[in-house]
Amino acid sequence: MALNSFLNKVKEKATEALDKSKDQAQKSFQDTLNELNELKPLLLKSGYIIGDLKITLGLPLGVTVVIEKTEGGVVSLEVLRENNELTKTQKTLVSSLIKAHKLDSVFVKKGYTMGQIEVGLTIPPSINFHLNSIDSRSFSTAYTSLPIGNADSGQELVN
Repeated sequence: MALNSFLNKVKEKATEALDKSKDQAQKSFQDTLNELNELKPLLLKSGYIIGDLKITLGLPLGVTVVIEKTEGGVVSLEVLRENNELTKTQKTLVSSLIKAHKLDSVFVKKGYTMGQIEVGLTIPPSINFHLNSIDSRSFSTAYTSLPIGNADSGQELVN
């Protein structure tokens, strides 16, 4: 009888702790999403966008930000970091992009270009690169100059 009472109290405490951790995780995710949304216009000025987010619901909880290059960046990442009041999360993300960008010239010399950059907002932060071969169809002018359409129907679409 005493054992059942003890086990019920342990179960009750565990349930309370789980509910509290769920609430904290939800608030943490909301805060992180707000910080990332605030960073979007600054990243765009530097030629980057947040293309995707990966959320890990496990132990530990995690957020991975997938960054993609765009055309027309006019502000360097270093200037972005130095001239704006950034949160710790935002600084981590920008600093990770700076590190990744410094390696891009090495990749280009070896026949690759940096595609997506995944920054894991963990301790310590993790950085994963998606390297695309410059020989890939996506980067070849031979493929982009071909007409798109149905050859049998005689219909041709403009790229």
